Amino acid sequence: MLFHKLSDNNFFEVKHFAINDRSIEKDFYKAFEIAKASDLILLPLFIKVKAYRGTVGLSIDKLNFIKKILRLKIPAVVLSLGNPYLLSLIPASVTYLCAYGDSPVSQIAMMKAISGEIKLNGKLPISIPRTKYSAGHGITT
Repeated sequence: MLFHKLSDNNFFEVKHFAINDRSIEKDFYKAFEIAKASDLILLPLFIKVKAYRGTVGLSIDKLNFIKKILRLKIPAVVLSLGNPYLLSLIPASVTYLCAYGDSPVSQIAMMKAISGEIKLNGKLPISIPRTKYSAGHGITT
């Protein structure tokens, strides 16, 4: 997976674990144990926007897992590589970045931004329901 390779190249010691549609309870447990022993958690979420579905497209077990990770009080960066509306489901996320897609160029730009190689500069083209973030809200570093 490209994102894993990029994180290996940008951080000193990295442990990876992927949760997907085939993951079972023991996978969630193992991933949580890795997260508990971490100094920083990167949560890249590869969830695509599905127009006119009325949902964000994240299963309840994955959503509950993300919320459990965020309750650890370990610095966590939620990285949306597709669906900006995920933040409406996890407003407890302190650091949230959205790339609006999972193409290689988007993943590379995301990693460069979180590693400090490039400046963060962006404005929301949409409003995110159930948050304080409306179209035009943004950041420049």
